[in-house]
Amino acid sequence: MRKELIPAILIILAMMTACYFIVADLKSGPKTEEVVEAEEIETQLTKEDTAIVIFRDTEEKILNFQSVTSGEKYALHYTGTTEIADQYGEAMSMAQVPLGEIVDLVYSVHSKSVQTIQISSETWTYTDISKYSFDEATNTMYVADEKYMLSKELVIASQDEIVELMDINEQDILTIKGYNRVISSIIIDKGHGYLRLKNDEYFVGGWIEVGQSIIKPVEEDMLLVVPEGDYKVRMSRKGNIGEFEVAIKRDEETEADLSEIEIQEVEKGMVAFDIIPGYAELKIDGEVTDYSEVMEIEYGVHQIVVKAEGYKTLSNLIKVGAPLANIEIELEEEEDESDSSGSSSTSSSMSSSVSTTIPTTLDNTTQGSSADTTSSSTTSSTDIIDPTSTAKVHIDGPAGVEVYIDGSYVGVAPTSFTKVAGQHAVTLRKDGYQTRSYSLILDSEESSVTYSFSDLLKDGTE
Repeated sequence: MRKELIPAILIILAMMTACYFIVADLKSGPKTEEVVEAEEIETQLTKEDTAIVIFRDTEEKILNFQSVTSGEKYALHYTGTTEIADQYGEAMSMAQVPLGEIVDLVYSVHSKSVQTIQISSETWTYTDISKYSFDEATNTMYVADEKYMLSKELVIASQDEIVELMDINEQDILTIKGYNRVISSIIIDKGHGYLRLKNDEYFVGGWIEVGQSIIKPVEEDMLLVVPEGDYKVRMSRKGNIGEFEVAIKRDEETEADLSEIEIQEVEKGMVAFDIIPGYAELKIDGEVTDYSEVMEIEYGVHQIVVKAEGYKTLSNLIKVGAPLANIEIELEEEEDESDSSGSSSTSSSMSSSVSTTIPTTLDNTTQGSSADTTSSSTTSSTDIIDPTSTAKVHIDGPAGVEVYIDGSYVGVAPTSFTKVAGQHAVTLRKDGYQTRSYSLILDSEESSVTYSFSDLLKDGTE
């Protein structure tokens, strides 16, 4: 026993002596070999990444990221010493870094804390995007006439929430970010709200104009999707008009009581039509009209339809707003089935597409082929009715919500409506709950589709 005990005591004393000298060495401050090794280990535990900000809690100082390269999601915390800069290296605050932003970061793997965050300078950014469309079948996005691929790990942010592609309404203003021709994130800079008309009986069958972007026929129980902002709204019917101003807030419903607006008699302008071919039939607001002479038309929006045998039918909106105007229309000939190249009008000032309506504002003394045109949202309930189609869009849930298609009331879910190809806004509403809208892109196949959406959140719920 004694022989075994003595070596054990010597070993313990040796270890204590070694520990003493290590501690003493660290306290004395010389740069020893042990300290260098510790710094190398700390360096190895630091990681760099390019990632998208997908969650931010400024109170708890927590950030969630999604790696651009791998798609991996992870959480880190930041402190008052975390360096935050824009792409040019200028200091900025965490509140200035929105969800959906792509950043280069350096963080400690061991402590899960961010050391530096900088807006990535390796990515491209396009802002104020208003002309765009999506093709979910090919996972692509068209910005004007440019085509981009959507990342499989695409992040879409709206204020402090990560949303889905169908949450984007065609009237929203976007910022897109990405690498090469691939979009990694989309930020909804300017969203949309909702306008409900109350006591609208007098104007049913007339027109509503919201700013310069929305022109629609007035129907009962409408709920319009409107870009957030301040607008002048103009109501018109049978020669009478009423105007009021409205402020639309994102994701909120605004009610306008039409019984409170002053109704005025509208002015009239003289309009001359020059139509090729000369035997074409002209309908204004559904009535066949003799356009051989100058006619008097009330100021405001009117729907025209021009038909002629052997030519494509033109359906459009005009907005009369001047004492005298001239409209020149040349219809496009129908294509011969054997002629795949087709032909197009060279002098018409208006599109001959039936599915797209472009309002022409007649506010000059003379109006010809150089008429100013501005695109507007003009879909009405008649646009979603196709008597030849048997395909339906079924909205199964959430049960009990009011369903609107492009602003027109459809029914209470579960409900359905005729399927018509194109992009449509489906809005869900229920008293006491937050109104929500989704963008649906429907194909032209003669097959029905079914959608079931998430439950609406109660008012005041985050």
